[in-house]
Amino acid sequence: MATYHLDARLAQDIVARTMKIIDSNVNVMDARDRIIGSGDREHIGELHEGALLVLSQGRVVDIDEAVAKHLHGVRLGINLPLRIDGEIVGIIGLTGEPVALRHYGELVCMKAEMMRAGEAAAYAGAGQPPA
Repeated sequence: MATYHLDARLAQDIVARTMKIIDSNVNVMDARDRIIGSGDREHIGELHEGALLVLSQGRVVDIDEAVAKHLHGVRLGINLPLRIDGEIVGIIGLTGEPVALRHYGELVCMKAEMMRAGEAAAYAGAGQPPA
């Protein structure tokens, strides 16, 4: 289980900022496979089977048509691990053609990791644990 906690506020901020730039739905899942941020807010709180694959395999998972048919509620796209200090603390999911989205996904993860690290540093400076 992740030592770091990815909070819903930060997750939704990642979603909103990303969706202003790319034409794709974005989901952010926590380390328990739950959607905590989404462009489609109706899915917040649901389990995401693509995120489970990322957590169990520890790598980027492309979801093509064949894979999507076997997973509940999962659409064509790509799911990438969000790491802090090498530990998977969440998953970023982008809906669409996986090959076309891979580089965007990597950039989103990099920015999210930087946002989370900055947030953790701010809390540490204040003597409080990160959320």
